[in-house]
Amino acid sequence: MAIADSAQDVDQVHLHSESGEGFLLAFGRSPKDRRGERDYKHPAKPQQHWPAGLTGSHPEHPPTIGVDVGVQWTVSPNKALAHLRRDPVLRRLIRQIGPYAIEYAPANFATLARCIVYQQVSGKVAAKLYARLQEAVATAGELQPADVLQASREQLRAVGLSRSKIHYLRSLAEACMEGRLRLEELSALPDEEVIRILTRLPGIGLWTVQMYLIFALKRPDVLPSTDLGIRVAVQQAYQLAQLPTPKQVERLGEPWHPYATVASWYLWRSLGDGAGLY
Repeated sequence: MAIADSAQDVDQVHLHSESGEGFLLAFGRSPKDRRGERDYKHPAKPQQHWPAGLTGSHPEHPPTIGVDVGVQWTVSPNKALAHLRRDPVLRRLIRQIGPYAIEYAPANFATLARCIVYQQVSGKVAAKLYARLQEAVATAGELQPADVLQASREQLRAVGLSRSKIHYLRSLAEACMEGRLRLEELSALPDEEVIRILTRLPGIGLWTVQMYLIFALKRPDVLPSTDLGIRVAVQQAYQLAQLPTPKQVERLGEPWHPYATVASWYLWRSLGDGAGLY
């Protein structure tokens, strides 16, 4: 998944292999597609599969995207795909990959903590780190703020987390426990306000919030232009000579709005086995 979470980290992007594609490995593929990371191939005949947790299951009665996060984010998948097919490159990717089948994670502390763990490491490594964290400190199912605060720093270091990520996770847990951050209230807020609130916390930058917006809050118009996977996918799909900058991705992606999340999902999926990102 993608990118640096502070200005001074931006120049280090090429040294890391983070990409939102790592979240697809974690929970973003349809169940029939969840094979091994190394041998993943796009289905030859994609099944009609709507996003998990949404109403509707028949092509003639499509569900809505973001139906539970506010009226301004309610859109039809068919309308989104019709809009994106105006771009000949995306039209080709949509034809090759098949129906939009994003899957979501719960909008809770565990998912936001996962986003922090996934910073600046490959999706494969991050998945192992988070699994170790869950096994080591979670006391009742999903990771809770109290689990992080009750664990010693030595326990968290033994999982493989850096000192900075331990600080970020503990700061997030403290904010939740003290009531300074109420994650359940974010679903009713516009993207910009969610970004403003979460980026006040240590170690949570724009990329981290964008992953939470896409995979937890189900927002349909997020373009993580700093994401390394998105940048690699854009370079390959649009046959660019060099890796595009975030600004170049944003300019190229202007026509994708208001369905930039859908475009991003297809770009991540176009990488197949990760295109060397793992």
